[in-house]
Amino acid sequence: MPHRLIALGLCLLSSLAAATTYVESAFYVETADPALLRRLHEQFDMEERRGSGYVVVIPSDRAPELRQVAPTARLLESDTREAFRRRDAEQPGWSSGYHDFDSVQSELQQIADTYPRIAAVENYGSSEDGRPLVALRLAGWNGDPKPELMITAATHGDEVTTVEVVLGLVQELVRGYGNDDRLTAMIDKHVLYFIPVVSPDGYVRRTRYTNGVDPNRNYPYPGQPDRQSNAAIANEVKWFAKKKIVGSLDFHSNLATVMYPWAYTSQRPDAADEPKFKQLCRELANLVGYQAGLISDVFGIAQGSSADYWYWKNKTLSFGYEIDGDVAPSASTLPALVRRNRDAVWHFIESF
Repeated sequence: MPHRLIALGLCLLSSLAAATTYVESAFYVETADPALLRRLHEQFDMEERRGSGYVVVIPSDRAPELRQVAPTARLLESDTREAFRRRDAEQPGWSSGYHDFDSVQSELQQIADTYPRIAAVENYGSSEDGRPLVALRLAGWNGDPKPELMITAATHGDEVTTVEVVLGLVQELVRGYGNDDRLTAMIDKHVLYFIPVVSPDGYVRRTRYTNGVDPNRNYPYPGQPDRQSNAAIANEVKWFAKKKIVGSLDFHSNLATVMYPWAYTSQRPDAADEPKFKQLCRELANLVGYQAGLISDVFGIAQGSSADYWYWKNKTLSFGYEIDGDVAPSASTLPALVRRNRDAVWHFIESF
């Protein structure tokens, strides 16, 4: 399809022109000090483990704040968007299989138009910059009550590979409906909601934060129940409140982990819930060869995450799913990435 050939780099140049005043930087902090790690997790976005330290991505104007906490922090990239520019320049074809934001919307609508019996697009508001917030609903037409599940991606706008994995899996589901018994049953027995881009403004700019705010630290949580979220998160929360979602999978990259709440505290979920969390988490991780565990154990304290919110508000079995590898590998690797994560996602759906 033509929209799948839109070059990410060309789209990036136009989006950067509209967002030249906001820049994010990447730093490397080498430490095993538990107290320092806790402060870093609480105050900054720890993007990935690397060697004996962490890569920390922050709005550039927060660099002095980071250096106060971690004086040895080493600058890796003064403007993280440069990585996208360089890859397009150095690797011909690198971006040719990635979607820009408009093509994501077009693909979702095309699916709804092509498969109207099972697919529909739900608009649940607008982002701070006025971009549409949409979910794709997949469900068969039998009248039995069905468990509602949610699969999301691009909460962090720079994690573009998550969008491609979710869209690739959606295409497999709809094309398999009526042709593959397993895929047909998944749709007939569930109501599946897919949100490929949670944070459109960050996705358009290819930035981890949205207007300087980390979207996955922007949800209310038990320690801060009245937190004011940005428009994309606030509208997602309102939409969620109208549903009865019993399971959620939020795609991120690149830690190769599957995790469950809590994130805001080192406490564990309710005793009645943890066995279910632990079992499904291990099963998903084993299928793809990832690490599994409690978010605060595996990743560290993270206050205001989506997984905590969904569990806190609805007892949803909510998981953070961190894809292995780069946030934006060459487009030629995307089909293999979809295949690698397929069985875990299918198992997640079939577990409800």
